[in-house]
Amino acid sequence: MRSSKQQLLRKDARPLRVTDKDKRSVFHKVEENRVAQLGIPEKHGKRWSEEDVARVVSATPENDTYRELAAELGRSDGAIRHVRAWAGHILRGEYEDKWRAWIASTDSRVRANKHDVILIHSVLRSLGYLDRPVTEQFRLARPLGQPSGSWRGDRTGRALRARRQRTAGALRAILALKEGDQLEPPSGIDSTKAG
Repeated sequence: MRSSKQQLLRKDARPLRVTDKDKRSVFHKVEENRVAQLGIPEKHGKRWSEEDVARVVSATPENDTYRELAAELGRSDGAIRHVRAWAGHILRGEYEDKWRAWIASTDSRVRANKHDVILIHSVLRSLGYLDRPVTEQFRLARPLGQPSGSWRGDRTGRALRARRQRTAGALRAILALKEGDQLEPPSGIDSTKAG
């Protein structure tokens, strides 16, 4: 039986090297310009208009779904769910101390950061939803039709964040190679172990 200090593989303390492209056969099997396509809605990351928020807020579970509204408004499913969820929080009085503070804030950074919630509150007030009886407000706060009970959006934002992180990591690696630095192994890989 092997002791806990014995290693299965011998250590290799040599620094990592980048293999020349012509020696990496896998790259010859993949088309040069082949890139995964991400279906990004036209209004992704753009500010919401009052009309769009009013459309989401006034949608009914009987007639609308997140996907239908997303296609209609040029937004992602998750963005529609986010606006609808905040409208529900405001109508039910949840997190009231937070959103009331954001609305009352004179700090331009807070108002810019919480623009969506402030706009949703403004639209709810202009539609008269906040003046209705509490029971009706709770009825209006119901979620729309979802593909499944655990569904939380299409993860467009997460995919874009991951793409930006990969691109930034690749650029850092390229700059390090240009400067002649040794590359650090990706997290979770021990370069001292032979493979």
